[in-house]
Parts: sequence; C-alpha cells; structure tokens
Amino acid sequence: ATGTLIEIGGDVMAAGTSPTGEAWRIAVDDPFGVSAPTEVRVTTGGIATSSSRLRTWNNHDIERHHLLDPATQAPTDGDVVACTIVAGTAAWAEAFTKVAFVDGSELALVRYAELGVAARVTTSDGAHHTSPNWEDFIR
Repeated sequence: ATGTLIEIGGDVMAAGTSPTGEAWRIAVDDPFGVSAPTEVRVTTGGIATSSSRLRTWNNHDIERHHLLDPATQAPTDGDVVACTIVAGTAAWAEAFTKVAFVDGSELALVRYAELGVAARVTTSDGAHHTSPNWEDFIR
C-alpha cells in the first residue's frame, strides 16, 4: 500500500495516495442537503466537519444541539450551522471546527486565514464561506 485512509466518527485522516494513485477524495455534505456534496482532495492530513444540525433535541420547545460555548456552557447560538476544516491531522481539524461555532463566521474566517487553515463555514442562511486556501483542496 502507498497510502491509508482512516475514518472514525466522521473525522478522516489520510496519508499517501489512494488506490487510484491520486489524492484521497472525501465528500463533504451540504448541511441543508440542498447542493451536491463538495469533493475535497487530501494526500496527507485530516478533515473534519462539525454541525449543529445533527445531535439535536428539544428542551421545552427550544431546539438544542451538542456544540457548547465554553463561556456559557450552553449550546452555541451564532450564525454557524456547519464547519469543515482541512488540517495537518484529524485531531487539529476537529478542534478547529469548534472555533466557528464559538466565534461566529466572520471572526472565525479571519482566524483561519491568519493561521493558514483551510475552512468552509456554512451559515444559517445556507451560504458557504471559505478561507483563502480552501480552494487548494478542491480540484
């Protein structure tokens, strides 16, 4: 084998080339299910998506989700509904997804650009916003 792909709970780590001899192709779903999945290509690194549209429940007729703001210890309530990150490892990708939920889309995208993190942030209006280097992984 010239490469490996490991997926655990939706977080993916890729190393080397796929069986086709090219980069690994990983589909990233639209959290609203409106547009076709985006194909991200990774040779070595991690990719993770977090979404407030999964793992939800109602509490006294208020929809809640599992992504918590550490300052309030309550579910985040900003404009972000999903965030996908491509990073050096799956662990870093997963950690960086949470930034968008806590900081909101605008500040998170500034932080991602400063750190060189490839990101796609989906907001509650269904729009996808990307960091400058996101396109490096879309071919």
